[in-house]
Amino acid sequence: MATVNDQPHYLIPKPTRRSYEVMPGWGLVEFGLIGTGTVLGAMGFGLASLLGLPIPVSAIVAILPMAIGGFLAFPPPTGEPMYVQVLAAKEYLQRPKQIVYDWTAGDD
Repeated sequence: MATVNDQPHYLIPKPTRRSYEVMPGWGLVEFGLIGTGTVLGAMGFGLASLLGLPIPVSAIVAILPMAIGGFLAFPPPTGEPMYVQVLAAKEYLQRPKQIVYDWTAGDD
């Protein structure tokens, strides 16, 4: 136990992640989401330019998938990235909503 100004100071460990991190808070999944958004944006831009759409529309088609990938991957300062929250919500919604209780059972 460390002491600071003669007061006990407890060191609380930082939560560890079970995945490989390239940078703090950025693992392979986050880079995969950004890369997928970039590839989809480039493909959308190419398709939009082949169809002869104006440049602003092509830019929106290119930027939108990249922005969605970044939104899903970017970790906020106080929580988990959005893709983790989406997966947790999906898992929660798949659970049964009714609590089964046997009223005839005793308290033993």
